[in-house]
Amino acid sequence: GRAYHSGEVRAQVEALYRRAIAIRERVGPHSPQLAASLTNLSVLLGRSGDAADEAEAERLLRRGLAIRERVFGQEHPEVAHSLHSLANHYQFQRKDFTRAEGLYERALRMREQYYERNSDRVAQTLNCIAALKRAQGHDQRSEELYLETLSIRRELSGGRHSETQKTAAALLRLYQKQGKSREAAQLK
Repeated sequence: GRAYHSGEVRAQVEALYRRAIAIRERVGPHSPQLAASLTNLSVLLGRSGDAADEAEAERLLRRGLAIRERVFGQEHPEVAHSLHSLANHYQFQRKDFTRAEGLYERALRMREQYYERNSDRVAQTLNCIAALKRAQGHDQRSEELYLETLSIRRELSGGRHSETQKTAAALLRLYQKQGKSREAAQLK
């Protein structure tokens, strides 16, 4: 979890991720497990706030994506996972919403092909697109996507699940920003 990503413990976690990458590279430079380890390290580095770490995180994500595309082809749920992770990086670290949106849309198309529309993976991507739309000032589209995500998550996991609660909280903040007190009250 996130508690491990601060201070001294963060350095230990980073060292372990790098060790895992070195071991997996010896197994083979095109291993899906290597791609997973690259993604794990990229998430840690991307949250550091350091420009050099963020640049390395992007390189790791791109390398992981290339491995998954080579192993699985262009249209596969593992490729969608890499696209989603790279989109998160562009949205939250780089603030490059245009790039993030294209990557999310591609990941969403793949996830919808592989999973049902009412799946946790599709909901994950829809939720991120909703946050992106909110950041872009497209509140109406954001609301629609949050409502769909909330519906999927309630159906799959119930109202008390942490991901359902996060989506409800994001929608509540959007309603409060828009002055939609009646809709906000219905969420509480």
